Formats: sequence, C-alpha cells, structure tokens
Amino acid sequence: LNSKMHYIKASAGIKLKANRGLRYIWDGNNTHRSGPFLYEPTQSHLLFVVICLLCWPGFYALPHPAEELPMTFPQEPNGVIEYHPQCFYAEEELCDKTLSNWQQQTYDQHTRLGTCHCRPYTNMPTSWYCCNITHMSMISSCSNTTTWTNLHLRNVTLAELDLSNFLYQKLQSLAITDGKITKLVGSFSRFSSIKCLNVSNNNLSEITQRGLIPPTLKVLDISKNNLTSIPNFNQNQNITVDVSGNNNLVCYDMYKSIFSDSLKFVNQQNSYCLHNANFGWFNSTELISMKELVKMRSSNTDCPSIPGYGNCTCKYEYLLATLSIISKVDCSNLGLIELPPKLPENTFSLNVSNNKITSIGKHFHTNPTYRNLIDLIADNNNISNIYDFEGTAFMDHFQKLYLRNNAISSIPEYFLSNVLDNHDEKRIILLGGNELKCDCNSAKTLKYWLLEHNRDIPDYNSIRCRNLPRNVMELREEKLCQSPHD
Repeated sequence: LNSKMHYIKASAGIKLKANRGLRYIWDGNNTHRSGPFLYEPTQSHLLFVVICLLCWPGFYALPHPAEELPMTFPQEPNGVIEYHPQCFYAEEELCDKTLSNWQQQTYDQHTRLGTCHCRPYTNMPTSWYCCNITHMSMISSCSNTTTWTNLHLRNVTLAELDLSNFLYQKLQSLAITDGKITKLVGSFSRFSSIKCLNVSNNNLSEITQRGLIPPTLKVLDISKNNLTSIPNFNQNQNITVDVSGNNNLVCYDMYKSIFSDSLKFVNQQNSYCLHNANFGWFNSTELISMKELVKMRSSNTDCPSIPGYGNCTCKYEYLLATLSIISKVDCSNLGLIELPPKLPENTFSLNVSNNKITSIGKHFHTNPTYRNLIDLIADNNNISNIYDFEGTAFMDHFQKLYLRNNAISSIPEYFLSNVLDNHDEKRIILLGGNELKCDCNSAKTLKYWLLEHNRDIPDYNSIRCRNLPRNVMELREEKLCQSPHD
C-alpha cells in the first residue's frame, strides 16, 4: 500500500517534492512522511482518491518501485550510495528469504531441471539473481537464460570463473560477489554488451588481462579482493573503478592507471597500495592512500608552464612521516625574469637556477603556493639582495638557500644571525661567487661572522669583493680601517 500511495497522490494532482527515497505511511488517521510535503491531504481526500483509482483499470498498470533496476555502486562509508544506471544489484537478504508460494510457482516455471539456483528479480523478468553456486549447472539449467540482461551471482564457491561462458555474453550487468573465486579467466565476447562488472568481495588474486575490459564497459568493481595489480585499460574508455579493500596492490603498477584521464577511482579513502621505500640502510614497505596518489596526479597537471619561456618539470615523492605527496619543481634554464606565479600543492623544493631573475618579489610573503617551500635553488641569476626574505615563513623553516653567482652586494648579518642562531637543525646557505661591496666593516665584522657560521655557509671562502681584487676572507682590518690621519 505504501508504494502505491506514492502514485495515488501523484495521480490525484497533489503536489509532492518527488525526491527518491521519500516514504509515505498511512496509519488510518493521517499521512506521515520522511521527506518534505508541499501539501498535507486530509483523510477524506485520500479515501476519495483511493476509491476512484481502484475503480480505474489503468491503476494496476501503474509502475511499481520494484520495477526500477536496483542499481548501486559503490557503498560509501557515510551510507550514501552512488547510483550507476549500468549496474544491477540484488540485495543480500534475497538469498536468505524463504520463497513464498507464488514465488515458488514462478521459480518452477522458469526451470528445466530442479537444480536451478536462480530466481527472477521481482517484476523484472530479464534480471536474475543466483545463490550459493557450487557448479555452473546450477545456472545453465535455468530456462530462458538467453533472455537475461542482468545477473547477480552470490556466494559462488568455484575457484575459477570463466568469463567466456555463453551465459554472460548478452548481459549488460554482471555481478559476482561475496564468494570464494580466486581467479577470473577467459574473456568476454567481442560482441559483448557488458556495461557493469562487479566482482567485489571474493578472494581474487589474479585477473587475466585478455578480454576482461570490453569496449562497452563503464563500471568495474574489483573491491575487497587480494589483487596485487589491476587490469590494463583502453585509454579511450571512460571507466569508473573501485579497487578499495585490495591492500596488496603495488603502487608502482598503479601509477599508469592513476595518470590515465579515462579512469575515475571511487572509494579513494578506502583504497591503498604498497610502496617500497629504500632508506639506504633498510627498506620499508608502507601503505599509500589512493587519495594521495590521485592528488599527485592533480599536482602533475599543476606543474608550472610559463608562457613565452617553457615548461617546468615536476617530480613527486611520498613522505612517509605525514603520509602525503610532496612536489619538487625544476624551472631552471628557462630564461625566466621572475619566479613562477604558481607552484603545485605541497611543493617543498624549487630550482630556478640559470635564469635572469632579479628579485624574489613578494612571492615568499603573499603567494600561498610558496608556503611549504624548504629548499630554494636560485644559483646563477641576477638577484641583488637577501633582504626580500626578511619576515617570511620560509626563513623560519628552510633547509637550503642557494644563491651562488648572483648580484648580491651585501649580507644582512643581523637578520641572518637570528635565522641561523635560533635553530638547531642544519641549514645551508650558499653565497659563493657573489661580489660584495667591501669596506672596513667587512674586515672587522663580516669576515669573522662568516667564520663563525662556516657550518651554515660552507662556501664562505668563495665570497668576493667587487671593489677589491680579493675575497672577503682575505680582508685585513689594518688596511681597510685606517683613519684619515693614517
């Protein structure tokens, strides 16, 4: 009655907000709802409509919600189901229920032998589900199998499943779930119409590549298995894929699929792969989130391309400590006159060596894509001062600042002292090849300051004077600090 009541109200012209999943319950006194109403009918209105429609022969031809194909893929953790029109899914409880007399009669009429373990889905004669399959004859013995367009097999205990079986060739949706299958073999016919293949929650460890992905396939669910790799996909296909629950997938084998524009991975938060990290003296194997791998893909598309100059190159590394992908950007040798306007997310290293950059500008002060930088390699440019770094977050956490062979004329000792003296971790500043304007202060103060910080500025001996034919460390106080009377 509840399901018909929805159509009764709609047919009577009562305005409803027709959201999927709204339920209407008649308790003899009033109508209650789990969704919003624009109009609340009275009991007399509804009784009048019920009597009229029951007398109308066309009422029994009205569609029933059960006629809608039950389609679901995948089940998200928050309970929200993403619907895909290509997929047929029979609820688990259907295999547990005892058939009613009417269903049993229908069941008998659709079988040639008594071993058929399949039943038609309610009011959907071409959509069938089969339970507890231990032999393929439990399916092939059913009648009218050539008319089936949707099939769901539950609890199949066969070790292998041959996809070339004639039973599958005319299907549009095939689900084989909650079983003990370890291997998929064979291939779909080249004339196959399959759009959805769901082999989730089995024991699959191997899928033969040939023919698994027919050109018509739109949805592939291989979740909750023991796979170490996924099939190769045609680059021209747009396929939604669920690999969640396969914790033996190897990341190296996943990269090509991740960077394919034709694949959409769902349930990313529950999808992981194994990454082998070599730390020199020991190896470590870690689980990497698919979400982070997809983020790496988006970062790759954000690799800077500078109009009129060329493209930077980007490399990505997996940071085990924070379980995140970090980017290393190389924009060297492009002839740039300023820093790139935007960097990929989580960029930790930027190389802009061998360009014509004169200033770092405001990027380190205001550009959010620079906030995670810890290494700046800017050798062989025309940068004229270091003062632009003062007050930036970069100076609080940097590890490398390479400014060799630039146009720096002075070193702000006070500011660099605060940066270097207040941190225990090793930091490297390279300033060799710059030619400073040397004076008495350079001989009295800068020279000894560089000696004091030789651990942080290891190339201090290569910092030269522009106005004197020597480097800073060769300056002598008695020659540069003479009074006018001397």
